[in-house]
Amino acid sequence: MFELTKKADYALRLMVEIAASKQSSLTTLEVARREDIPYEFLRKVAQELVAAGLLASSRGSHGGLALAHPAETISLLEIVRAVDEPAVSRCVIDPASCTRRNRCVIYPVWRRLQREVEGAMEAVLLSELAGRHRSVFLNADPVDPDSRRAERPPKESPKVSYPERPRTHTVKATLEGRVS
Repeated sequence: MFELTKKADYALRLMVEIAASKQSSLTTLEVARREDIPYEFLRKVAQELVAAGLLASSRGSHGGLALAHPAETISLLEIVRAVDEPAVSRCVIDPASCTRRNRCVIYPVWRRLQREVEGAMEAVLLSELAGRHRSVFLNADPVDPDSRRAERPPKESPKVSYPERPRTHTVKATLEGRVS
């Protein structure tokens, strides 16, 4: 089983929000509120994505985060690698640290699965994810997180309760390299 970290999950959600947005840029605070992500954590993730060249950051009253490249040129793998190293096993990422690699019968299997997972992640483009995101939230107001709910709470409701979201995602790679 392959499991993404919270950091990778948040990076993906941030990138999808920005790519799907009709606005020229979004602030980290806007995305943190929409996606129910701790703001300070998301700021650090955004900084890593900027450093990796996937996001562009601008300051000022009209500032925010924007894609540094077209969504059609950014893969799921690039986003995850910008903040974390996707690994089916630690020994595949750092073979020199594994003292059993030369006599381990499982290592070749991990290496093959690693290539297949990375190939499947490379095949998924940010533009595809953004398109799916837009279709899910077609009638949603891009600034109002409450509009994403099927039924809006009454105006006098002081607090909106969001459903619990999983903090990690599981990606299963089949031998054909498809992601389910």
